[in-house]
This record gives sequence, C-alpha cells and structure tokens, in this order.
Amino acid sequence: MKAFAQAVFRSTNNGMLVYAAFPRSGSQHLLNLIATCTGNRTKVVKAKLGTSFGHNFISMRKLLTNPSFGKRLILYGHFPYHKYNISIIEQFSAKPMAMVSIRALPDVVVSYKDYVDKAGFGPLDYRIDGMTEGNAAWHELDDQGKYDYIIQFVMPWYVRFIAGWLEGAKRWPTELVTFEEHSRHPWQCLVHLGKALNLEMDAAALELLKTPATLERRNLNVGIDGRGFELLSEQQRDGIRKLLSYYGHAFMQSDLTKYLLHGYKGLPFSVEDVIAKKAAQGGSPLLARYD
Repeated sequence: MKAFAQAVFRSTNNGMLVYAAFPRSGSQHLLNLIATCTGNRTKVVKAKLGTSFGHNFISMRKLLTNPSFGKRLILYGHFPYHKYNISIIEQFSAKPMAMVSIRALPDVVVSYKDYVDKAGFGPLDYRIDGMTEGNAAWHELDDQGKYDYIIQFVMPWYVRFIAGWLEGAKRWPTELVTFEEHSRHPWQCLVHLGKALNLEMDAAALELLKTPATLERRNLNVGIDGRGFELLSEQQRDGIRKLLSYYGHAFMQSDLTKYLLHGYKGLPFSVEDVIAKKAAQGGSPLLARYD
C-alpha cells in the first residue's frame, strides 16, 4: 500500500524542492517571496513530524497526503540532513534539489532570544509545560544569561545543521541563501533562484520585488542584520567560535564559517558581490569546497 501511495505521489508531483532553513533566518519571508513569484505553480508542504523539535524529522504521512498534482512541491522545514530524512526524501523524489537558508550566528542568537521571550517557546523547543526552551528558570535569566544559554544549548544544533547540509550538497544540487540576500536584494535573489532551481517565475510579480519597501516582511525579527554583534559580548562570540572550531582547521578557515561568525563583515566580498557572482556563474561562493 505504501509503495502504491509513493508511486501515485511521484506521478502527481512535478519534482521536489527541499527547503531546509535555519530557524530565525527569515525563511518564512523567503518562502513568501517564492510563493508570490511562482503563484499556483508551486505547493508548499510543511511536513514536520510535530511542533518545535518535531521540525527535525520529516513526516511520511504528511507527504503522502499532500500531492501537488503537477505543481512543483516545496518541502519546507528546519530539518537537518540525516539518514532518516534522506531516506524519506529519496523515496518521494528521484532527483531532489535543495535550498538552505542561513544567517550569521550572533544575529540568530539575538533573534532566537527575542522569539522565545515573545512566544514563550523556541523554534526547537521540546514544548514541556513550565520549561521554556527546556529551562524552568528561563524567566529568571537576564538577556545576557539568555544569550549564554542559547549559545551553549541551542547553537550546537545550528552548527551540526550546516555541517550536515555541506555533505548534502555533495549528494543533491544545493543552493545556499544568506539572510542578507533575500532581505536586502529580493529581486536579484529570486531571479537567481528561479534559474538555479528551475522555478517558473511570474514576470510581473518579480518586477514588484524591485521596490522592496512595499513587500510584506514576515518573520524578519527587526529585519536588521548586525544586531548580534552589538548585543553579544566578545566572550559570547568566542563561545560560538569554539563550537565551530570542533569541525577542524579547514572548516574554520572557510568563507562559510567566517560568515557564520561575522556576517559579511568577516568576508573579502559583499552580499552584492555574491548576488553578482550568482548571476554570472551560478552557485554561492560560500559553498566552495574547503577540504
């Protein structure tokens, strides 16, 4: 029965785009831009196994019950690249493509804390009553204490997430998108994604992206990159650096890791340079092999 359902799924879907995102990377904003520009040509399925920490696992049942009938299916979530998720994706798509959106980790820490304070739980929370982000004493902490807690207990998930998707990029065609690309340059970003990921875009909808002030800004926190570098101490940023250092010298010297630590201020090129390179050659320079 499951094999029959998977065969029906494959026959009624026009390919799968796997969109895996850092929580607090503005992914809902980017997803909204894609949906606006592709119209009824795509269908977004949020096939997470459950709320919050359930984002880590793709639900086969939700995939089976969401055929897109000829549309391009976008499988969206905060799911890591691991054996279980790989097996689910490859059962439903012979040639998946992937998109991964990221953000500088100091900015993520600040945005994550703001979200938890507002919602009462985090994007990766275990959702245990009385234990905000797994900590019954969360509300006793000041902001700096909350940043410390997130760096020590949440940021390891992020580092493993990006390390996993670096391996995923060797298996499937993968497009890496930084927060600054879609928040500052939505038109150029979407034009490239349309070409790189075989997404049929509506020309009129794309044209509207040239005036981003009119766009709905969803889940962009304050929508400003760089807050983490103002609000986190040097010691806290060193804590993030230490987490990344466990992945070896080559990883630490890569432009990707420099971005994760410092944003574009830590790189010899700007977000505008990345946009231009993608337009000319395709592919993010942050995904360049470093080993």
